[in-house]
Amino acid sequence: MQSIALKRQAIKRTVQSTLASSAYAYRCASTSSTSLLTPGRSVVCRRCIQKGLSLSPPKSIPSQSVSGQIFTATVSVKLTRTFATSSSCFASSSTSNAEEGLDAPPNLVFADPHRPDLFYHLVPPPTPSSRKHPAYALSFLGEEDLKSGINLGGVGDGRSPAVIGWLPAAQEGDGKETTLSDFVQNDNFIRFMHDTIKDVLEKGEDDIWTTGAMQLQHGWMHIHDQRNVPALGRIGDPDDIIASVLVEDSKIKAETYQAMPSYRVCTADGIVQLTEGIATRLKERLLAAVL
Repeated sequence: MQSIALKRQAIKRTVQSTLASSAYAYRCASTSSTSLLTPGRSVVCRRCIQKGLSLSPPKSIPSQSVSGQIFTATVSVKLTRTFATSSSCFASSSTSNAEEGLDAPPNLVFADPHRPDLFYHLVPPPTPSSRKHPAYALSFLGEEDLKSGINLGGVGDGRSPAVIGWLPAAQEGDGKETTLSDFVQNDNFIRFMHDTIKDVLEKGEDDIWTTGAMQLQHGWMHIHDQRNVPALGRIGDPDDIIASVLVEDSKIKAETYQAMPSYRVCTADGIVQLTEGIATRLKERLLAAVL
């Protein structure tokens, strides 16, 4: 008799736990503004219902915005950190400015923690990124270059080829996260970069592409962005192919250089990253252009 009573109590507790699980799952759905469970919450609720383990709601369940594009686990961690770094740096500079009683944020230049060759220059509005809010102008020229007396003229309006693009330094009034769609590339930089790459290929100043032409011998060779190098013998993503050039008798025919219209300087894999020979020559030409 005692064993039967214990079994009944166990069954009763299981039923009560399952009902509690269902109630919690319903609360998760009803409290959402769109009446939809996020992937993280739905998995937790489903497992609770199946196992009858629901007690109190988990303290840490990943949330996800239903409206608008946001960074997810499929997006490069490096780029996510880049956006987070720029936002936090702007927040700290704005705070110190407010304490000093200043109306505008100070001039600020800092290097990307994951890309020492990439720098952020804080510029006031209006910019191609926003008419009302300040932005970070991304460039391969940094603080040491500024000390040399260079002038990033037109850094905020897109005239300077030294600016790769602009990234919002503060969130808009709607509070949306900074995403890939907020990055605005500088067409003047794109043209300047293509001219530099063509010149480097013509003069054979980059060993990687010279060696690549020798291995290919004949055919079209793609100039890939180094942020996402394709596997050997494979063609890279259209967003990562900077240009194509014809190779004949293991020699690069620079006059056949064709820029790839689908190329993007900013993707989920990061900001443009060039081979050493091209990167060195590009910085030299950028310095000469802004002096």
